[in-house]
Amino acid sequence: MAQEQSRFELNAGLVEGNGKCVIELKKDKQSLGLMLLDAAEVESWIRNLASLRAQMTEQVAPALDPSFRIEGPFDPAWRIPKDPQDGVRLLALRHPGLGWVAYGLPVKEAKKIGCWLSKPKI
Repeated sequence: MAQEQSRFELNAGLVEGNGKCVIELKKDKQSLGLMLLDAAEVESWIRNLASLRAQMTEQVAPALDPSFRIEGPFDPAWRIPKDPQDGVRLLALRHPGLGWVAYGLPVKEAKKIGCWLSKPKI
């Protein structure tokens, strides 16, 4: 007789009052344990997971699927930190869930974005 595989689940939610995030590991619907994380710990996990994702063999899609719906914060805070080197412009955008995400843009690409953003709406 074949042995049945255990079913593991990883669930996440907010503790009442939204001060902590709780992550629960279950095996066959029975709780194996909980982790309570504060905001800084959640941000650390997100950054670590993003770093691991970037190293995975299967890459993030290089182009947006035409049916993909982009959801993000409206009117995010942004900063332009001091440029680290010639030929590169830094742009940091603040996402309420991901924190500050910085991008290094070649000057040519930064100019294209600037031109596009300053175009009058048609």
